[in-house]
Amino acid sequence: MVIGNRDKEFKIAEISPSQEKCRHMSRRSYFRKECWQYGMVFLAALLPRLLAMAAWYSADLSHFQSGDYILYTLGAQHFRDHLDFSNSLFLVRPPVFPLLVYLLGNQDLVVIMANIAIGALIAPVTYALGKRLQMSAPVALVAGLIVAFDPGSIAYSTFLGPEPLANLFLALMLVTLLAALQSPLRLHAVLLSGLAGLWLVLSALTRPAVYLLWSVLGLWALLAYRARRLVTVVFMVISAAGVGGWMLHNYVVFGHATFSTVGIYTMVYYRAASIEHLASGRDIEEVYTAFNQRIETLLGHDPALADAGYRHRYLAATPEVSQALSRVALETMVHYPLYTILTLPLGFARMYGLTEAVLLRAQPLGVLAEIGWNLLFLFGTVYGLWDAFRRREWTFFWPVLLCLLYFTAGVLLVKTAGLDVRERSMLVPLMAVSSARALHVLWLRWHAR
Repeated sequence: MVIGNRDKEFKIAEISPSQEKCRHMSRRSYFRKECWQYGMVFLAALLPRLLAMAAWYSADLSHFQSGDYILYTLGAQHFRDHLDFSNSLFLVRPPVFPLLVYLLGNQDLVVIMANIAIGALIAPVTYALGKRLQMSAPVALVAGLIVAFDPGSIAYSTFLGPEPLANLFLALMLVTLLAALQSPLRLHAVLLSGLAGLWLVLSALTRPAVYLLWSVLGLWALLAYRARRLVTVVFMVISAAGVGGWMLHNYVVFGHATFSTVGIYTMVYYRAASIEHLASGRDIEEVYTAFNQRIETLLGHDPALADAGYRHRYLAATPEVSQALSRVALETMVHYPLYTILTLPLGFARMYGLTEAVLLRAQPLGVLAEIGWNLLFLFGTVYGLWDAFRRREWTFFWPVLLCLLYFTAGVLLVKTAGLDVRERSMLVPLMAVSSARALHVLWLRWHAR
C-alpha cells in the first residue's frame, strides 16, 4: 500500500491476518504474565501476615494494638448512631478508618483480617510503582517481595490501626501520579491526575501525616514536567480541595480550621516532654504535670487542678488550647536548644531501627536480627538513591527523595519519643524500590568481577 502527497511517498507494510493474530496472542500472554506476577507478590505478602496473626493471637487481641484503636471504634459507633462526624474525636482522627470499622460491623477480628489483606496489597502496588519509576520488571518484582517480607510491614499490617489503609492509598497515589505524568494521552493523563489527587485525600483522611504532601510533589512535577502543567494543576487542585474541605468541616462543626489536632498534641507530649525529661532529669509524669499546669495558666484556669493525666483533655484541642500547646512546646525547645538537636538522631534511630511490635515478642537473637534488617533496609535505600543521583535518573531520584524527606522531617518535628518503624511504614514502598535498585547494582558489580 502506498500513501502519497505532493512531496513524498510513505510505504506502509500491510499486516497479514496471521501476524495480527500473533500480536494479539502476544498481548494476551503478556497480560496473563503480569496478572500472575501481581498475584504471586500479593500471596507472598499475605502468607507471612496470616502466620504472624496466628502466632500472636490472643483472645483479647492485645498484641494487635497500641491503645489508639478505641478512638476509632468510638468514631464508628458515633457514625452508626448519628450518621455525621460531629464527635470531637474526629478533630483528632479523620473519618476514613472509623468508617471502615463501621462497615466491618465494629468487629475487631474482622478489622484485623481486612488490614492483613490491605497491607498485603501494598506489595503488588510497590511492584507497579517500581515499573513507573523506570525499573525493569525483575527488579521491580524484588521491590514488591521486600515489602512482602519486611518485618515492620508485617507487624503493622497485622494491626488494629489505620496504617495499612493510609499507606495503600499513598502508594496508589504515587503510581497514579507518575502514570499521569508519563501518559502520552492528554485526557487520560488528566483523569489519572484527578484520581491521584483523590488517593492522596483518602490517605490524608485515614492518617493525617500525608495532608501536605501534594504541595511538595506538585512543585516537583511543575518543574520536572513543564509540558504537563495541566496534569499537575489538576492533581494539586483536587488534593487541596479535599484537604481544605475537611478543614472547612472542622471549622464549621468545631470552630477550629485545622486538619487534625494530633500534631500539636504530639509535639508537646512526645517531643517537648522528652526534651524536658532528658534535660532536667525529672520523671516524665512530673514533666506532664508541669506542662499541664503551664497550659492551664495560659488558659486562665486554676493550675492546681491539673495532674499528669490532664493532658488527655487537650487531644481534641480548641484554637485557644492549640495556641497554649504550641507556646509550651516552642518555649521548651528554645530553652534547651542542645537537647532539641540531640534528640533528633535518637528519634531517627527509633524511626528507622526499631520495631517494638516485633521486639516485645522476640528473643534476644530475634531482636538483633530485626534491628540488623532495619539497618540494611536503610542502607539499601540510601545506596539506591545515591546510584540514581550518580546516573542522573531524576524520575526515580526526586519522588523517592522528596517523600523520604517530607515524612522524616514531619515525624521528627513533632515526635522523637514513643516511636518506631510504624512512623516510617508509609515509606516502605519507596524504601523497597530504592533497596531493590541497590541490590541490582551490587549484583551487577559482583557478577562483573
